[in-house]
Amino acid sequence: MEHPATAIDDANVLSPAPLRDLFVRLAQAGLVRARWTDAIHDEWVRNVQADNPSLSPERLSRKEPFGQAITYLRNNIEALRVHLDDGLVPIDNNDTEQLMEQVALGRKNWMFIGSIDAGNRAADLMTLVSSAVRNDLDVFLYLKDVLDELLGGSRDFEAMRPDAWQLAHPEAVRIYRQDERRHRAEVKSAKRAKRRAGCL
Repeated sequence: MEHPATAIDDANVLSPAPLRDLFVRLAQAGLVRARWTDAIHDEWVRNVQADNPSLSPERLSRKEPFGQAITYLRNNIEALRVHLDDGLVPIDNNDTEQLMEQVALGRKNWMFIGSIDAGNRAADLMTLVSSAVRNDLDVFLYLKDVLDELLGGSRDFEAMRPDAWQLAHPEAVRIYRQDERRHRAEVKSAKRAKRRAGCL
């Protein structure tokens, strides 16, 4: 059996979301082995940790923001390198933070949700909804089908995962969401290229 080709993604380049998503999905499908370059990562770590005469001891104090950042780096250096060992681990958690924004926006609305159990049920439902949104699914169709399956006694949880369900129900994929993301990525790339051209 042939080993899949190794695909290198540069740790110093913030790829557009659709391209990064394609990269990870190819790796998940076993078509490529995803790897991140670590040379640039090592370089910035080395530079930050190296003695720099322009940095005063006061600025490196834990009471100062810069000193706190250095301390954070030293304490979490192994965690910050995880994506270099496994290409399926994203270089950032922006997607997760964007999903958590929904929680922050709705916090006051859910202040009087009723009880702890009701809060847990709402959290479970939000997890399902957020997963469906991330996979560009029609949320109503996904929830209806999954809940019908569960109420019918099905325990095939793997098939109910949004990414697996998406493959079985291509008609429920909201293509326009993918087009919107692609358009935003193209606009961002064009702006970045324009800025770079202006700097040359």
